[in-house]
Amino acid sequence: MTNGKPSTASKIHYLDSVRAGAMVLGIPFHAACVYAADHEWVIKSQQTSIVLFHFTVFIHSFRMPVFFFIAGFFSALTLGKASTVQAGHSLVPGRHAHRWLGDRCVRLGVPLIATFTCLNLAELHVLKVWATAHDSGSVITLEQPRAQGDLFAAAALHLWFLITLIIYSALAYAAYRLARGPLATLHARCRRASTGELLAILVAVATMLNTFWRSMLLVPALAQALALTGFTSTILWTAFYAPFFLLGAYCHVDRRLLERLTRPAPLAIAASLVVLTLRVSLPAFAPRSVDALRFALWTPSAFGGIYLVLMLGRAFFDRPSTLTRELVDASFTIYLFHHVVVVLAAIALLLVDWPIAAEFTVMTLVALFMPWSVHLLCRRSAFYRFFFNGIRPETGKRRQVA
Repeated sequence: MTNGKPSTASKIHYLDSVRAGAMVLGIPFHAACVYAADHEWVIKSQQTSIVLFHFTVFIHSFRMPVFFFIAGFFSALTLGKASTVQAGHSLVPGRHAHRWLGDRCVRLGVPLIATFTCLNLAELHVLKVWATAHDSGSVITLEQPRAQGDLFAAAALHLWFLITLIIYSALAYAAYRLARGPLATLHARCRRASTGELLAILVAVATMLNTFWRSMLLVPALAQALALTGFTSTILWTAFYAPFFLLGAYCHVDRRLLERLTRPAPLAIAASLVVLTLRVSLPAFAPRSVDALRFALWTPSAFGGIYLVLMLGRAFFDRPSTLTRELVDASFTIYLFHHVVVVLAAIALLLVDWPIAAEFTVMTLVALFMPWSVHLLCRRSAFYRFFFNGIRPETGKRRQVA
């Protein structure tokens, strides 16, 4: 299903940069969640901000869709490399796709387990102790999500995306092994359509599917069945983000789409800005009808955000840079470690009465530079690279996160 022109991730500098930026944006997003009005998070300040509420809506509109788009692109790229070998001047099927899936499970699963056991459980214990000592109803502990049937999501905290990526990897491997013929036929048909038609169809289908999944929660029997599994959020987010992962994977197969998504076009820029602005401007503490509209706009605004971010990324970061390379290298560690730092900083800042802007700024900077410092101190350690980056000591090679 390749286009006969193999590419390497190293030639597309801006995709690595954008992926790192999407991960690092998790820091101001989670810091803003502490203060955002009409927004529940693991810990909340008594001071709230409407501005930070709109900021969280803005970041949430595109950050993870962008990340999963790039994850899909690199997954297809690395699966293609593992599944083909060079024979003269052409590519022929290889027999190493199963190794790709094993590498993905190690690359994603080891940091998931290590971060969960070393950081998340300690973080949840601190939250519970704080809530008990201060009789605080604003701190979410494991007991509250258990009543909502979402215990797993509460314990996983910010690591849910690793679980989703493992699921996508398993499904991609199964599709490669079992449905290469139908996928090749589908690709041939898609090649006959214009890129504009493909994008319009994908946006429409993704919007309808995501609306369908969300509306399913309104069916009491289904909502209760999902709640009993304890995997409600994991199931829903895996379904919601699948279109973006698939789009990224297909952009590796058909580079016309990637070119279209990174090319400045006045009409596309205007449409993307309009839908993003409309979603972000919807008021907090709104009635259910406005919340439904906000969700309906999420998928179109996500595609618009993907377009704007990729276009800007290609314009400004499609070149080697020492600082960018350092940030890309550290971004995974920064994301894994930042959550506990944000929570501890939020607890500490509950004891003072600073302006929200000052507390938010301090929390963001501390949660950025402390994990980055950990990475700089430990990056030569084989133990650290394996448990928090999934890099096997015997390979000594950096594998893609996405």
